Amino acid sequence: MSDKVQCQTHGEQEATYVCRHIMDSIDTGKAVGFHWPRDSDMSRPDAWCTECEQVRQSEGGDWTDTAMKFVDVSVLCGGCYDRAKAIWLRARAS
Repeated sequence: MSDKVQCQTHGEQEATYVCRHIMDSIDTGKAVGFHWPRDSDMSRPDAWCTECEQVRQSEGGDWTDTAMKFVDVSVLCGGCYDRAKAIWLRARAS
């Protein structure tokens, strides 16, 4: 069973987890990348931006304490997650 969050825009939704940069992209409308575990079968897997992916890679591809501090995980509702992913998808299509 997934956690739920109450969103002012979307009401009660599934809780999702993203990096602070993806969270910020909702306000800025600027695509920052959208990475997730390749082996995930979740409809909304944990996601992180390209800058966070570069930090993770510089840490040997692992989620070290340094990488996790940089990511600064934020909680989004499912609707906001979809909105953030749509910003990235639109930028990719351009």
